[in-house]
Amino acid sequence: MTPFTAALPPLWNDLGVILGFVLSLFLFSYLLKENVLARLAQYILAGASLGYAGVLIVKNVLAPRLLAPLLAPRLALQIQESLATPPLLSWWIPLILGLLLWLGGIEAMRRPPAAQGASLRKLLRLLGVLPVALLLGTGLGVGIAGAIQGTLAPQFLRAAALGLPGEEVAGPVLTGLLTLIVTGGALLHLRAGESRLLQRGPGRLLAGWAWIGQRALWLAAGLIFARLLAARLSLLIAQLNYFATQLQETGLWQWLLAQLR
Repeated sequence: MTPFTAALPPLWNDLGVILGFVLSLFLFSYLLKENVLARLAQYILAGASLGYAGVLIVKNVLAPRLLAPLLAPRLALQIQESLATPPLLSWWIPLILGLLLWLGGIEAMRRPPAAQGASLRKLLRLLGVLPVALLLGTGLGVGIAGAIQGTLAPQFLRAAALGLPGEEVAGPVLTGLLTLIVTGGALLHLRAGESRLLQRGPGRLLAGWAWIGQRALWLAAGLIFARLLAARLSLLIAQLNYFATQLQETGLWQWLLAQLR
């Protein structure tokens, strides 16, 4: 007598719940000691995540934006050419860069090139670096520009906009001054915290300012870690509550209790 008496779709649902519960126990066993079961659960999690991400990329990116336009009828291509970006820029260049990245990655995973055919293999590795450099350069450029425009510049301008003492109350003035000191000290510590120029003469004043910025960074890191820990604990509690509810609905607990009796 099994604990499952439902039809096929609910049966698969029950199996998924139990499998997720077992894999969660495998992961929790890592808290006691590193073992094969914990590594197996990690491999399954990483493989399932990469497979799911690959399916989403093919379905939502490659198929509609690359494969479908390349395989579209000529008339549709001519209409789209008159309305949008030329196909050379929107379709063929991403396809070529993607193929170069694939070839370079496959070549990098192989053994070091031997004397015979070494020039061709080195050329493939060099061509595989091109799309990676474009991705990193674009990502870093957008990230740095966004950080300067959206974070550093507004914070510095807000902190520096104190106004005259008679125009504002003491609260906003002190808040802006404190923000300016903390922000400047953090930037000074990140830029020249270990410089020898801050260890002698007038540089000691800047060293004190950098010391304040260093403590502010520690405090910010502690707050971020505390928020992450609270979020992970909330997820853990919600996951345990979900498993407790779902396992009771599958009838597994009643079956186990009946077997123990």
